[in-house]
Amino acid sequence: MDDPLQLLADRLDPPGDPDWLARIHQWHSQAREAQRIPAGDWLAWLILAGRGFGKTRTGAETVSEWAEAGAGQRFALVGQTFGDARDVMVEGESGLLAVLPPSALRGGSVSSAWNRSLGELFFSNGAKAKVFSSEKPGQLRGPQHHKAWVDEPAKFKDAHKGDALDTTVNNLMLGLRLGSKPQVVVTGTPTRALLVRQLVAKKSTHLTRGSTYDNLDNLAPTFRDEILSAYEGTRIGRQELLGEILDDVEGALWRLEQIDATRGELLLEVAA
Repeated sequence: MDDPLQLLADRLDPPGDPDWLARIHQWHSQAREAQRIPAGDWLAWLILAGRGFGKTRTGAETVSEWAEAGAGQRFALVGQTFGDARDVMVEGESGLLAVLPPSALRGGSVSSAWNRSLGELFFSNGAKAKVFSSEKPGQLRGPQHHKAWVDEPAKFKDAHKGDALDTTVNNLMLGLRLGSKPQVVVTGTPTRALLVRQLVAKKSTHLTRGSTYDNLDNLAPTFRDEILSAYEGTRIGRQELLGEILDDVEGALWRLEQIDATRGELLLEVAA
């Protein structure tokens, strides 16, 4: 496999923004392997991990790297609500504005590059990112994009419908048709939502798993002391900390593994 740091070093020679490239190089030098854009022919990179893993930072850095390499490209930023996408994916502590150097922004500043009311972010090389939300899936029917970032899909208003026609993710994917290699990075905490389970099952999905403990050294001591101690060993801890998809419903009389174990026997009895 090619060394990602060497690939980035090789890109320092062509004309471009040295500050932007240096910033991407810095991220690659400190990011964990699970946070770097994976190689291979995938359509969706699905990152399902516990709280504090660094999912938002990974999504923002991925869009930054894509944008630097794709002058004039179009990106979709899709969240549960417009406010969620704006406040977390763009303006958050680990969002796009936090990871981009000023030279990567149109006009060299946030004020000239970021239209907060419209949710539009303009890059210095002509690339553009626009915010969309699951509250209005129809807004994704017309626009076309080269790449996209989807955050917390399990919280989408239509997540229970899965990848059905005219849902948020379905409309996004149908419009992801520009350029030679359309791709989407999806960041979220694992849940039983139909949309998440379908994304996991797709052959075109590259799945990355992770837990809170992967990034423990970078988390506040109070988080380690209070949050971890409160949820370690619990059902919610398995989902929110370890990043597990909990297939069983809490309090149910029968677990899925019990049903699966007897399903074959029941079918044989019916056939007999």
